[in-house]
Amino acid sequence: MKRTPEIVIGIIGVVVYGFTAIMGGTMLWMRGNEATVKSIYDDVVEQNPGLAIPDYQTFLDSMGAGATILIVVSIVAMLCGIIAMIFLKGNSRPKAAGILFITSAAIVVILPLGISSFSSVFYLTAGIMSLVRKPKEPIATL
Repeated sequence: MKRTPEIVIGIIGVVVYGFTAIMGGTMLWMRGNEATVKSIYDDVVEQNPGLAIPDYQTFLDSMGAGATILIVVSIVAMLCGIIAMIFLKGNSRPKAAGILFITSAAIVVILPLGISSFSSVFYLTAGIMSLVRKPKEPIATL
């Protein structure tokens, strides 16, 4: 039985997690650019006067911590997806691949990273397909 749909959906998930890691890297890079971050912070404070926004240093610290967590979680999820696709190759261990896809999707959703929840949909779909799809049994003729 070919596992092409699961592998394609897994590749899409890896690519989306890659974009998430790039976004975290961009946030980390922007944190080093003081003028840009200060401009963004001032715009947010100006546009939302009733919102309880933390002071600038707290905003800067949380931006760096969030970016680091985003990068690490995305890279780990990408590695889990690649390992799961290796398990699917040749239909060698589809149950292990499905469990790995679903587990990594669940862990990413549990973490407070709302943006990565979109990426988890692909892993969850590939995991369910890996566990549910069974090879067709040939019909015996008399």
